[in-house]
Amino acid sequence: MSEKFRAYFNIMAVAAVILVNYLANALPLNRNTTGALSAKYNVLITPAGYVFSIWGLIYTLLTIWVIYQVMPKHINLTVFKKIGYWFVISCIFNCLWIFVWHYEKLILSLIVMIGLLLSLIIIYSKIQSDENRPRYVLSPFSIYLGWVSVATIVNTSVVLKYSGWNGFGFSSETWTITMLIVGTILAFVFTFKNEDFIYPLVFVWAFIGIGIRHMGEIDVIANTSFSLAVLLLLFIIWRASKRTNILRPMRT
Repeated sequence: MSEKFRAYFNIMAVAAVILVNYLANALPLNRNTTGALSAKYNVLITPAGYVFSIWGLIYTLLTIWVIYQVMPKHINLTVFKKIGYWFVISCIFNCLWIFVWHYEKLILSLIVMIGLLLSLIIIYSKIQSDENRPRYVLSPFSIYLGWVSVATIVNTSVVLKYSGWNGFGFSSETWTITMLIVGTILAFVFTFKNEDFIYPLVFVWAFIGIGIRHMGEIDVIANTSFSLAVLLLLFIIWRASKRTNILRPMRT
């Protein structure tokens, strides 16, 4: 009974997230759309608008995931028992972020975003620790965690800029490049540690969007973004080919 309750609770949680995100822009909540607020609180590391369409992919994959985990032959899998109610907790943070962001509580929005990030890290770790997990179970969270990692960097930049921080005298361009490098290092370390090639692809997607946004206007940021995206792609290809070479003798 408890496993069924958890599984159906997960379905209700993801449905609530999708509904809250839809209504926040359809109403709109506090007379603000999520995109309008991103434009209002503009920081150089914010990617072009089309990049945020990744949310559609994330919610689609999460919907498939909750349907998968409620099926009779999957509902009692150890991996879902390990996750417990952490998925519901992550959904609560997601909904909370929409509310605090739309009511322009910037510092609180960062705190909630960090809560979402930490809950996804816990989910990811629990899934990855189960060697018998079905292959698909981890993939949605690789993308979700990757995007929330990027979003946390952007959210941090917004809070710093609009709280009056002077950046220790360095320019916005310098700090943006620094944050891009930090994001790249994070993607490198995560991939080395977890052999996850989906997570860094989210950074590639974001970096290309940042480059496109600044192309022809702030070339130093555009060129840095494109260069780091290419570097990450080459790194992913290298790690993937190395892993293939390791596995090949085991299969023959």
